[in-house]
Amino acid sequence: MHALRLLSLILLLPALHAPAADPLDSWTPRSSPVTKELRDVARGGDSFVAVGRDGTLLASADGTTWTPHSLDTTDDFYAVAHGPNGFVATGQGGLVATSPDGRQWTRRNPRTTAHLYTVCHGGGLFLAASAGGVVITSADGVEWTPRSSSPNAHWEGALHAAGRHVLVGYARGGTAAVAGTTTDLAQWDIAPTGYAMYLDSVTYFDGRFLAVGYAGGCQASPDGRTWSPAVQASTRWLHAIEAGPGVVVAAGESGALVTSPDGTTWKRRTHPATGKVLWGLAFGADTFVVVGEDGTILQSAPLPSSNASPALRIRREAGGLVVSWPKEAAGFALEASEPGLKGPWSPVQAPVVTTQTEHTVTVPVQAGRFFRLRG
Repeated sequence: MHALRLLSLILLLPALHAPAADPLDSWTPRSSPVTKELRDVARGGDSFVAVGRDGTLLASADGTTWTPHSLDTTDDFYAVAHGPNGFVATGQGGLVATSPDGRQWTRRNPRTTAHLYTVCHGGGLFLAASAGGVVITSADGVEWTPRSSSPNAHWEGALHAAGRHVLVGYARGGTAAVAGTTTDLAQWDIAPTGYAMYLDSVTYFDGRFLAVGYAGGCQASPDGRTWSPAVQASTRWLHAIEAGPGVVVAAGESGALVTSPDGTTWKRRTHPATGKVLWGLAFGADTFVVVGEDGTILQSAPLPSSNASPALRIRREAGGLVVSWPKEAAGFALEASEPGLKGPWSPVQAPVVTTQTEHTVTVPVQAGRFFRLRG
């Protein structure tokens, strides 16, 4: 009888499950075909692309296996971004190169000799920036147009999100951080952020811009104009920050690698590249990839995919309505109803443009039209 009661009690107990492993606790070093410093990495189409010293160009479909590609230059690359025409890499002395797939590269003439420290894509344009307030833009990476910002700004990071460009860096001749924002590339709002040190990189996460830099500080802004006091993300200089699904990752000096669910509370992560300078970050194919000193490449374990449809954002721009959803939400198609109806639904016949932070589709303005994502 006692045995039967014990068995009944055991059968009634709820099943116990071990907590799921955190994929950001696991970072795997990937075999690099180079030992030269890698300065940046980007994800676009079906490829990761990493760039670095002496014209280094690497590509990978999955972040695991990397192959080198060539361009006739020994100048250093500093940054890379992806847009609808492919990749654009920028660097030393006005170095600009384009590639449709990250493998075949062509050198371009941006008509500047400035060191182009950062490049981004959004709003239909590539934007590259440098010291002395140099800003240039291009629709295709081939023909470039100079823009004016501020000759007293040294730009280190650039991003397009929420309908605006945001640049971060520091004041010329000093160390005080500055940020600039514009919606039309003609009128800029440029001001100190209130942080006494350099800002190196910026991303967009959960409706806010997040910027990191010297001494591990992280500042947040809803619009690129007004910035919160810095929180301590790390004790090390942070060179890169990147957003993924529900988490943001930053990396920098001496192997610094930290993550946050909100941009405020940060957790240090351990990995095999302790002591290496980590320069660049990208998220894609459900994983983060980090690149840095001596050809270092680290890859996180895959993050869980969500089957839930992400929230849509809609804003009005000169070309019509821009419908967008987060970059990390891959595999969705945009559908629209007929004006005035909530159905039937049909696919939107317009190209999807993927920027550093979001997928966007531009459609004509039609009153009473509804949109949804189908996975």
